Amino acid sequence: MFTSDQIIRYTINTFEVNFEELDGRPATRENLMMVLANIDMMLIRATHCYGQQYTRLGDITWEIAVNRDTQERFALEVEHCSCPPGYTGLSCESCAPGYERSPQGPYLGTCIPVQHRVQCSTSGARSMHPGYDGKCQCKMYAIGTLCDRCPSNTFHLSPRNPQGCIPCFCSGVTQQCTSASSYYRTQVAIDYRRGATDQLEITTSDAHSPFTPQSQAQITGNDITFVSFYEIPGQTLYWKMPKQFLGNKVTSYGGTLKYVFRYSCTGPLNIDADVILRVGIFLLLFVYLFVFVFI
Repeated sequence: MFTSDQIIRYTINTFEVNFEELDGRPATRENLMMVLANIDMMLIRATHCYGQQYTRLGDITWEIAVNRDTQERFALEVEHCSCPPGYTGLSCESCAPGYERSPQGPYLGTCIPVQHRVQCSTSGARSMHPGYDGKCQCKMYAIGTLCDRCPSNTFHLSPRNPQGCIPCFCSGVTQQCTSASSYYRTQVAIDYRRGATDQLEITTSDAHSPFTPQSQAQITGNDITFVSFYEIPGQTLYWKMPKQFLGNKVTSYGGTLKYVFRYSCTGPLNIDADVILRVGIFLLLFVYLFVFVFI
C-alpha cells in the first residue's frame, strides 16, 4: 500500500515474464516481441489511490541498445537474426526495401515483393483505390485512367473540390479558360480594432421595399453594435456591407469570407440565411450548415 507523499521507484525488466495479456494470460516471448517491433502507445499509470490529490512523474529511462560503444553493459539479451531474403532488422521485424507486409504468415505477417497497384488521383477520383473492375471512379469533372486530368472547358483539379475541376464560366462567350495563375489572394476588410470607421446600415432583405430602423448602429471599439431590434419586431435584419464589398468580385471565387459576431436573445434561434448576395432580384443565400468551400 502506498503512503502519502512517498517517493516510489519502479524497476521493470523487459522480459515476457513481467507482462500479461488483457485477459490475464501470461505474455509469451512472441507476444512481447511483436509489440516491441512497433509500439503505438506507452502509458504509465497516474492514478494510484482513491482520494488522490496530485501525481508526479520523473526520472524515466528505458534501456534499449545501439550499435556503438556507450560505456554501458553489453545487450546480450538482444537477438541478431540471420534473416531470409525480404526481411531486415535484428529480429527480422521489418520488410527489406522492395518488399511489403502481407497479413498472411506468422507473427507480424509475411514480407512479399511490392505489388504494382494502380493508385487513383487523390484530386480527381472518388477514392484512391480502384473499383472491383480495376478502374478509377472519376469525379464529375475529371478524366483519365487515374482521374488525374481536367476535361475540356474546365480547369484547376483539386482534392478539395467534390467535382474535381471547375467548369469555365467566361460569361457564356467562350469555354476556354485556365487558372489565373498570376493572381494572389488579398482581402477587403472592415477592422474596427485597427480604426475602421465604416458606419454599417441595418436593413431587411426585401429587395423592393427594404425597411431601415431609425436608430443607427454604434461603433464601440472592436466592433459595431445595434440594439434597437424593438423597432421592427418579427423580421430578420441584416448588416449592409459597404462599397468595397460590392461590384465586380469574380476574384472572390474560391476565397473565404470570415466574420465574428456575438448576440443575446431570449427566444428560439433564427434559421434564415446568414449571408445574402444579390444582383438585381437574383439572390444567393449562405446557410452555415450547408456551405462548401474548396480551393
